[in-house]
Amino acid sequence: MPIEFDDISRVLLQLYRASTNSAHEEFQNIALHTIKQILPFDSCMWGSATYIPQQGLDVHTIHLHNQSIEMLQEYDAVKHLDTAATIAASQAVVCESFHCPTLFKAPQAHDYLAFQQRHAISNVLISAENRHDGFSQWISLFRAHADDHGEPHEVQLLRQLTPHLMQALQQNRLLHLQHMHPQLQQRSTMQHEALIADPSGVIYHASPGCQALFDTQWSMPRTLTRLPAPMLDWMLHHKRPYIGQHLAALHTVEKDLLFVRLRPSTPVDHLAPRQRAVAELAASGMNYKTIAKTLCIAPATARNHLQQVYEKLSIQNVVALTRALHAASW
Repeated sequence: MPIEFDDISRVLLQLYRASTNSAHEEFQNIALHTIKQILPFDSCMWGSATYIPQQGLDVHTIHLHNQSIEMLQEYDAVKHLDTAATIAASQAVVCESFHCPTLFKAPQAHDYLAFQQRHAISNVLISAENRHDGFSQWISLFRAHADDHGEPHEVQLLRQLTPHLMQALQQNRLLHLQHMHPQLQQRSTMQHEALIADPSGVIYHASPGCQALFDTQWSMPRTLTRLPAPMLDWMLHHKRPYIGQHLAALHTVEKDLLFVRLRPSTPVDHLAPRQRAVAELAASGMNYKTIAKTLCIAPATARNHLQQVYEKLSIQNVVALTRALHAASW
């Protein structure tokens, strides 16, 4: 039976309210419980991936609802048999319903059907938004009962809900990024930008100035869709900020996502760790002896480090040093 307009409106209001009020790590579960009021299902996969012909989905991010991580590990072994993924990746926007024993009845699909049966998946409602490069954001709703087919009006309902689910998820992520870096909302003479990407380098959101900032460091495509390989490799293997010739980036990894803050690099970024430590202590008001005692070095060594800092930064006093350190802050 088709859902009333008022019921859809009520659910969407709850969804967007949750995107604003819910913690990042809780939002997707809350969103799924919200839409379950008008579109019932037993379990779900909600994520992003790149579809590779003959190989299946290369999953970037995933949220499992009422399914175990073992299910995802098993899926990886049989994903090349997932005909539903092939169909879902066939157009820019896809929304379909599948009865699994029918879709996977061929002998060569036996292993995939057995996988679904082990995880109580008899019927699937799937909705996907696909880019031309094969990248996809999708949601699959699973039903356990063999007779609980996805009806045409339910497919239409999921088609209506999907853009709102994706938009609410993006809004929740952006609010999380702002909470992590409240300075991004403050007026400042410093150029700070922000982006959200996944461990494969796919960019989900980039503030307006990111493109120009990346262009100072690399020759980038006109449309910014992926992190440059050197930056991505650094972020996956280090916790320290990435420092390039013209760009600096501070990153945090949370729930399979990279939350990244960017700014132009400054001469301070290229100081040696000991020089940076001496500079920060000097800017705080310490003299050579106090710096030396704090860092367990000789006063003459502290003096030499600070002199080297002044030379590298082309400055002559602590006031200028304080300004330089502020320009390199996050």
